Amino acid sequence: MNSSNVAYKANVGKRGNRGPNLDRSEEEGGVLQIASGKFFGDGERWEFEAKGILYSNMRWVGPIETRAGTLEPVDTAGSEAFSYVLSYVNRMEKDAAGPVVRVGDEEIVEQFGWLGMVWFGASFDGDKQGIVVNCREKRIHAGDEYVGSRFAKPYLLPERRITEEDARGFARFVDRVIGLPRDDYLAVMSFLRTMAHALTVLRHNLDLAYSMLVYALEALSKGRGGYLARWEDYDPEVRKRLDPILDGLEGETSDAVRAALLNSAHLKLQQQFLDFVVSHLSDAFYEREAEGVDRPVRPSELDRALKNAYRARSDYVHVLKPLIHQLRSQGIAEAEVFVWENKPYLTFNGLLRVARAVLLDFVDTRPYLEEEE
Repeated sequence: MNSSNVAYKANVGKRGNRGPNLDRSEEEGGVLQIASGKFFGDGERWEFEAKGILYSNMRWVGPIETRAGTLEPVDTAGSEAFSYVLSYVNRMEKDAAGPVVRVGDEEIVEQFGWLGMVWFGASFDGDKQGIVVNCREKRIHAGDEYVGSRFAKPYLLPERRITEEDARGFARFVDRVIGLPRDDYLAVMSFLRTMAHALTVLRHNLDLAYSMLVYALEALSKGRGGYLARWEDYDPEVRKRLDPILDGLEGETSDAVRAALLNSAHLKLQQQFLDFVVSHLSDAFYEREAEGVDRPVRPSELDRALKNAYRARSDYVHVLKPLIHQLRSQGIAEAEVFVWENKPYLTFNGLLRVARAVLLDFVDTRPYLEEEE
Protein backbone atom coordinates (compact mmCIF):
# COMPACT_ATOMS: atom_id res chain seq x y z
CA MET A 1 0.00 0.00 0.00
CA ASN A 2 1.28 3.44 -0.87
CA SER A 3 2.36 5.12 2.35
CA SER A 4 1.49 8.56 0.97
CA ASN A 5 -2.20 7.56 0.85
CA VAL A 6 -2.39 5.97 4.28
CA ALA A 7 -1.81 7.64 7.61
CA TYR A 8 -1.94 6.95 11.31
CA LYS A 9 -5.19 6.58 13.18
CA ALA A 10 -6.33 9.68 14.98
CA ASN A 11 -7.61 7.76 17.98
CA VAL A 12 -4.48 5.75 18.73
CA GLY A 13 -3.67 8.20 21.51
CA LYS A 14 -7.07 7.96 23.17
CA ARG A 15 -7.08 6.42 26.61
CA GLY A 16 -8.38 2.89 26.73
CA ASN A 17 -6.79 1.80 23.45
CA ARG A 18 -4.06 -0.79 23.63
CA GLY A 19 -1.50 1.55 22.06
CA PRO A 20 0.39 4.15 24.12
CA ASN A 21 -0.89 7.69 24.40
CA LEU A 22 0.60 9.84 21.66
CA ASP A 23 -0.08 13.19 23.30
CA ARG A 24 3.19 14.97 22.51
CA SER A 25 3.26 16.66 25.93
CA GLU A 26 3.32 13.22 27.58
CA GLU A 27 5.10 11.02 25.05
CA GLU A 28 7.74 13.34 23.58
CA GLY A 29 10.76 11.26 22.68
CA GLY A 30 9.04 7.87 22.51
CA VAL A 31 8.15 7.41 18.85
CA LEU A 32 11.00 5.03 17.99
CA GLN A 33 9.81 2.53 20.60
CA ILE A 34 6.20 2.81 19.43
CA ALA A 35 7.23 2.15 15.82
CA SER A 36 8.86 -1.12 16.90
CA GLY A 37 5.37 -2.56 17.47
CA LYS A 38 6.05 -3.83 21.00
CA PHE A 39 2.80 -2.28 22.30
CA PHE A 40 0.44 -3.73 19.70
CA GLY A 41 0.29 -7.42 20.64
CA ASP A 42 -1.08 -9.60 17.82
CA GLY A 43 -3.27 -6.90 16.33
CA GLU A 44 -3.10 -5.82 12.69
CA ARG A 45 -0.82 -2.91 11.91
CA TRP A 46 -0.11 -0.31 9.33
CA GLU A 47 3.50 -0.68 8.20
CA PHE A 48 5.29 2.03 6.25
CA GLU A 49 8.74 1.46 4.79
CA ALA A 50 10.63 4.70 5.08
CA LYS A 51 14.09 6.24 4.78
CA GLY A 52 15.88 9.10 6.45
CA ILE A 53 19.22 10.85 6.03
CA LEU A 54 21.79 11.27 8.78
CA TYR A 55 25.18 12.97 8.59
CA SER A 56 27.96 12.04 10.96
CA ASN A 57 31.63 12.33 11.80
CA MET A 58 31.63 8.51 12.09
CA ARG A 59 33.39 6.62 9.31
CA TRP A 60 32.08 3.13 8.56
CA VAL A 61 31.86 1.15 5.34
CA GLY A 62 29.10 -1.45 5.79
CA PRO A 63 25.42 -1.58 6.75
CA ILE A 64 24.55 -1.80 10.45
CA GLU A 65 21.32 -3.73 10.97
CA THR A 66 19.31 -3.15 14.14
CA ARG A 67 15.82 -3.82 15.41
CA ALA A 68 14.91 -0.18 14.77
CA GLY A 69 16.35 0.10 11.27
CA THR A 70 19.40 -0.37 9.05
CA LEU A 71 22.04 2.32 8.78
CA GLU A 72 23.87 2.25 5.43
CA PRO A 73 26.81 4.46 4.45
CA VAL A 74 26.37 6.50 1.29
CA ASP A 75 29.51 8.62 1.24
CA THR A 76 32.37 7.68 3.56
CA ALA A 77 34.98 9.60 1.59
CA GLY A 78 33.53 13.04 2.18
CA SER A 79 35.97 15.63 3.41
CA GLU A 80 33.45 17.41 5.65
CA ALA A 81 30.85 14.88 6.85
CA PHE A 82 29.91 11.28 6.14
CA SER A 83 26.36 10.58 4.97
CA TYR A 84 24.13 7.61 5.85
CA VAL A 85 20.67 6.39 4.89
CA LEU A 86 18.48 4.96 7.64
CA SER A 87 15.93 2.44 6.34
CA TYR A 88 13.19 1.61 8.82
CA VAL A 89 9.57 0.53 9.17
CA ASN A 90 7.12 2.88 10.87
CA ARG A 91 4.33 0.84 12.48
CA MET A 92 0.93 1.67 13.96
CA GLU A 93 -2.12 -0.30 15.05
CA LYS A 94 -4.87 -0.88 12.52
CA ASP A 95 -7.92 -1.59 14.66
CA ALA A 96 -9.80 1.71 14.74
CA ALA A 97 -12.05 3.62 12.36
CA GLY A 98 -11.89 7.23 11.31
CA PRO A 99 -9.39 9.53 9.61
CA VAL A 100 -5.73 8.88 10.27
CA VAL A 101 -2.53 10.93 10.18
CA ARG A 102 0.94 9.50 9.71
CA VAL A 103 3.38 10.93 12.24
CA GLY A 104 6.77 10.30 13.77
CA ASP A 105 9.21 9.86 10.87
CA GLU A 106 11.37 12.85 11.74
CA GLU A 107 11.48 11.81 15.40
CA ILE A 108 12.39 8.22 14.54
CA VAL A 109 15.42 9.33 12.55
CA GLU A 110 16.45 11.82 15.21
CA GLN A 111 16.16 9.31 18.06
CA PHE A 112 18.08 6.67 16.11
CA GLY A 113 20.84 9.26 15.75
CA TRP A 114 20.84 9.83 19.53
CA LEU A 115 21.33 6.10 20.10
CA GLY A 116 24.23 6.10 17.66
CA MET A 117 25.69 9.15 19.38
CA VAL A 118 25.94 7.59 22.84
CA TRP A 119 26.97 4.12 21.67
CA PHE A 120 29.61 5.07 19.11
CA GLY A 121 30.75 8.28 20.79
CA ALA A 122 30.01 10.14 17.57
CA SER A 123 27.77 12.92 16.28
CA PHE A 124 24.70 12.42 14.11
CA ASP A 125 22.59 15.18 12.60
CA GLY A 126 20.02 15.60 9.86
CA ASP A 127 21.84 18.81 8.93
CA LYS A 128 25.23 18.32 7.29
CA GLN A 129 26.40 21.77 8.32
CA GLY A 130 25.77 20.90 11.97
CA ILE A 131 28.41 18.15 11.73
CA VAL A 132 30.83 20.37 9.84
CA VAL A 133 30.62 23.19 12.39
CA ASN A 134 30.54 21.14 15.59
CA CYS A 135 33.21 18.62 14.59
CA ARG A 136 35.84 21.17 13.64
CA GLU A 137 39.51 20.62 14.40
CA LYS A 138 40.61 24.24 14.70
CA ARG A 139 39.18 27.57 15.72
CA ILE A 140 37.33 29.32 12.92
CA HIS A 141 37.58 32.83 14.38
CA ALA A 142 39.15 34.66 17.33
CA GLY A 143 36.14 34.20 19.59
CA ASP A 144 35.84 30.46 18.90
CA GLU A 145 36.89 29.22 22.35
CA TYR A 146 35.52 25.70 22.63
CA VAL A 147 36.73 23.50 19.79
CA GLY A 148 34.79 20.25 19.97
CA SER A 149 37.72 18.02 19.02
CA ARG A 150 39.42 19.16 22.26
CA PHE A 151 36.51 19.54 24.66
CA ALA A 152 34.31 16.60 23.62
CA LYS A 153 36.41 13.64 22.50
CA PRO A 154 35.56 11.49 20.61
CA TYR A 155 32.04 12.82 19.95
CA LEU A 156 33.21 15.93 18.08
CA LEU A 157 36.38 14.72 16.43
CA PRO A 158 36.56 15.52 12.69
CA GLU A 159 36.59 11.75 12.10
CA ARG A 160 35.41 9.01 14.46
CA ARG A 161 36.44 5.51 13.43
CA ILE A 162 34.63 2.46 14.80
CA THR A 163 35.18 -1.31 14.72
CA GLU A 164 33.18 -4.35 13.71
CA GLU A 165 32.71 -5.07 17.40
CA ASP A 166 31.24 -1.58 17.87
CA ALA A 167 28.77 -2.20 15.03
CA ARG A 168 27.63 -5.56 16.43
CA GLY A 169 27.33 -4.10 19.90
CA PHE A 170 25.12 -1.30 18.60
CA ALA A 171 22.52 -3.79 17.38
CA ARG A 172 22.36 -5.33 20.86
CA PHE A 173 22.20 -1.89 22.48
CA VAL A 174 19.29 -0.73 20.30
CA ASP A 175 17.39 -3.94 21.12
CA ARG A 176 17.96 -3.37 24.85
CA VAL A 177 16.67 0.22 24.61
CA ILE A 178 13.55 -0.78 22.66
CA GLY A 179 12.91 -3.48 25.28
CA LEU A 180 12.95 -1.06 28.21
CA PRO A 181 9.74 -0.45 30.17
CA ARG A 182 8.00 2.62 28.76
CA ASP A 183 8.89 4.98 31.63
CA ASP A 184 12.55 3.96 31.51
CA TYR A 185 12.61 4.38 27.75
CA LEU A 186 11.23 7.90 27.95
CA ALA A 187 13.79 8.76 30.64
CA VAL A 188 16.59 7.49 28.38
CA MET A 189 15.33 9.51 25.41
CA SER A 190 15.12 12.63 27.57
CA PHE A 191 18.71 12.01 28.71
CA LEU A 192 19.95 11.54 25.14
CA ARG A 193 18.13 14.61 23.86
CA THR A 194 19.78 16.73 26.56
CA MET A 195 23.18 15.18 25.87
CA ALA A 196 22.86 15.88 22.14
CA HIS A 197 21.84 19.46 22.81
CA ALA A 198 24.76 19.90 25.22
CA LEU A 199 27.18 18.89 22.46
CA THR A 200 25.60 21.45 20.15
CA VAL A 201 25.55 24.22 22.78
CA LEU A 202 29.21 23.61 23.66
CA ARG A 203 30.62 25.79 20.87
CA HIS A 204 28.74 28.81 22.27
CA ASN A 205 28.51 28.25 26.02
CA LEU A 206 30.61 25.74 27.98
CA ASP A 207 28.88 26.64 31.27
CA LEU A 208 25.45 25.78 29.88
CA ALA A 209 26.66 22.61 28.12
CA TYR A 210 28.32 21.39 31.34
CA SER A 211 25.20 22.13 33.38
CA MET A 212 23.03 20.28 30.87
CA LEU A 213 25.07 17.09 31.27
CA VAL A 214 24.77 17.26 35.06
CA TYR A 215 21.05 17.93 34.71
CA ALA A 216 20.66 14.91 32.40
CA LEU A 217 22.26 12.64 35.00
CA GLU A 218 20.25 14.19 37.81
CA ALA A 219 16.97 13.75 35.93
CA LEU A 220 17.77 10.10 35.22
CA SER A 221 18.48 9.52 38.92
CA LYS A 222 15.25 11.00 40.27
CA GLY A 223 12.94 8.54 41.98
CA ARG A 224 15.47 5.72 41.71
CA GLY A 225 16.44 4.68 45.22
CA GLY A 226 15.71 6.04 48.66
CA TYR A 227 18.45 8.05 50.30
CA LEU A 228 18.76 8.71 54.05
CA ALA A 229 20.93 11.75 54.67
CA ARG A 230 23.88 11.56 57.07
CA TRP A 231 25.65 14.45 58.75
CA GLU A 232 28.84 13.41 56.93
CA ASP A 233 27.10 14.24 53.63
CA TYR A 234 26.63 17.88 54.56
CA ASP A 235 28.92 20.43 52.92
CA PRO A 236 32.26 19.86 54.74
CA GLU A 237 33.14 23.56 54.82
CA VAL A 238 29.81 24.47 56.40
CA ARG A 239 29.94 21.43 58.68
CA LYS A 240 33.37 22.51 59.94
CA ARG A 241 31.92 25.82 61.07
CA LEU A 242 28.74 24.33 62.57
CA ASP A 243 30.22 21.42 64.53
CA PRO A 244 31.86 23.53 67.29
CA ILE A 245 28.59 25.45 67.77
CA LEU A 246 26.36 22.38 67.80
CA ASP A 247 28.69 20.47 70.10
CA GLY A 248 28.19 23.21 72.66
CA LEU A 249 24.43 22.60 72.78
CA GLU A 250 22.57 19.92 74.72
CA GLY A 251 22.59 16.53 73.02
CA GLU A 252 18.90 16.48 72.02
CA THR A 253 19.00 20.07 70.78
CA SER A 254 22.18 19.45 68.79
CA ASP A 255 20.69 16.32 67.18
CA ALA A 256 17.45 18.17 66.37
CA VAL A 257 19.32 20.99 64.63
CA ARG A 258 21.39 18.53 62.60
CA ALA A 259 18.25 16.59 61.64
CA ALA A 260 16.55 19.79 60.48
CA LEU A 261 19.56 20.70 58.34
CA LEU A 262 19.68 17.19 56.86
CA ASN A 263 16.05 17.49 55.83
CA SER A 264 17.17 19.90 53.11
CA ALA A 265 15.69 18.91 49.73
CA HIS A 266 18.85 20.10 48.00
CA LEU A 267 21.04 17.76 50.05
CA LYS A 268 18.76 14.81 49.34
CA LEU A 269 18.76 15.49 45.60
CA GLN A 270 22.52 15.90 45.54
CA GLN A 271 23.16 12.66 47.39
CA GLN A 272 20.61 10.79 45.27
CA PHE A 273 22.50 12.05 42.21
CA LEU A 274 25.86 10.95 43.66
CA ASP A 275 24.64 7.51 44.75
CA PHE A 276 22.98 6.89 41.38
CA VAL A 277 26.04 7.84 39.32
CA VAL A 278 28.50 5.87 41.46
CA SER A 279 26.25 2.78 41.46
CA HIS A 280 26.29 2.69 37.64
CA LEU A 281 30.07 2.89 37.24
CA SER A 282 31.76 -0.51 37.19
CA ASP A 283 35.41 -1.39 37.80
CA ALA A 284 35.87 -1.42 34.03
CA PHE A 285 35.16 2.33 33.94
CA TYR A 286 38.30 2.96 35.99
CA GLU A 287 40.41 0.24 34.38
CA ARG A 288 39.83 -1.14 30.87
CA GLU A 289 37.66 1.76 29.65
CA ALA A 290 40.15 4.29 31.04
CA GLU A 291 42.99 3.05 28.83
CA GLY A 292 44.19 5.86 26.59
CA VAL A 293 42.24 8.49 28.53
CA ASP A 294 44.22 11.57 29.49
CA ARG A 295 44.28 11.74 33.31
CA PRO A 296 41.22 9.54 34.03
CA VAL A 297 39.25 10.09 37.22
CA ARG A 298 40.21 7.82 40.15
CA PRO A 299 37.65 6.07 42.38
CA SER A 300 39.03 7.94 45.40
CA GLU A 301 38.28 11.35 43.86
CA LEU A 302 35.05 10.65 42.01
CA ASP A 303 32.73 11.57 44.89
CA ARG A 304 34.37 14.98 45.38
CA ALA A 305 34.53 15.60 41.64
CA LEU A 306 30.82 14.82 41.25
CA LYS A 307 29.93 17.10 44.16
CA ASN A 308 31.89 19.90 42.51
CA ALA A 309 30.09 19.26 39.21
CA TYR A 310 26.70 19.28 40.94
CA ARG A 311 27.57 22.50 42.77
CA ALA A 312 28.75 24.09 39.52
CA ARG A 313 25.43 23.20 37.89
CA SER A 314 23.47 24.71 40.81
CA ASP A 315 25.59 27.87 40.83
CA TYR A 316 25.11 28.38 37.11
CA VAL A 317 21.36 27.68 37.15
CA HIS A 318 20.63 29.93 40.14
CA VAL A 319 23.11 32.79 39.85
CA LEU A 320 24.78 32.24 36.44
CA LYS A 321 28.13 31.66 38.11
CA PRO A 322 30.57 30.33 35.48
CA LEU A 323 32.85 27.32 35.82
CA ILE A 324 36.32 27.86 37.22
CA HIS A 325 38.28 29.43 34.40
CA GLN A 326 40.88 26.63 34.25
CA LEU A 327 38.24 24.28 32.78
CA ARG A 328 38.06 26.58 29.76
CA SER A 329 41.66 25.94 28.78
CA GLN A 330 42.00 23.67 25.74
CA GLY A 331 45.04 21.96 27.27
CA ILE A 332 43.26 21.16 30.53
CA ALA A 333 40.03 20.26 28.72
CA GLU A 334 41.65 17.26 27.03
CA ALA A 335 42.20 15.60 30.41
CA GLU A 336 39.35 14.06 32.36
CA VAL A 337 40.11 15.59 35.75
CA PHE A 338 41.77 18.81 36.84
CA VAL A 339 42.85 19.42 40.46
CA TRP A 340 42.68 22.99 41.79
CA GLU A 341 43.34 23.92 45.41
CA ASN A 342 43.32 20.20 46.27
CA LYS A 343 39.84 19.77 44.79
CA PRO A 344 39.21 17.51 41.76
CA TYR A 345 37.04 18.89 38.96
CA LEU A 346 35.63 16.90 36.06
CA THR A 347 36.29 18.53 32.71
CA PHE A 348 33.60 18.44 30.03
CA ASN A 349 35.42 15.43 28.57
CA GLY A 350 35.36 13.74 31.97
CA LEU A 351 31.70 14.46 32.53
CA LEU A 352 30.89 13.10 29.07
CA ARG A 353 32.61 9.78 29.81
CA VAL A 354 30.80 9.50 33.14
CA ALA A 355 27.45 10.28 31.51
CA ARG A 356 27.91 7.68 28.76
CA ALA A 357 29.02 4.94 31.17
CA VAL A 358 26.07 5.60 33.49
CA LEU A 359 23.54 5.58 30.65
CA LEU A 360 24.85 2.33 29.13
CA ASP A 361 24.86 0.57 32.50
CA PHE A 362 21.37 1.89 33.27
CA VAL A 363 20.04 0.45 30.01
CA ASP A 364 21.80 -2.86 30.63
CA THR A 365 20.46 -3.30 34.17
CA ARG A 366 16.81 -2.33 33.68
CA PRO A 367 14.10 -4.94 32.91
CA TYR A 368 13.66 -6.10 29.33
CA LEU A 369 10.10 -6.44 27.98
CA GLU A 370 9.37 -8.10 24.62
CA GLU A 371 5.83 -6.70 24.76
CA GLU A 372 4.14 -4.14 26.95
CA GLU A 373 0.57 -2.93 27.46
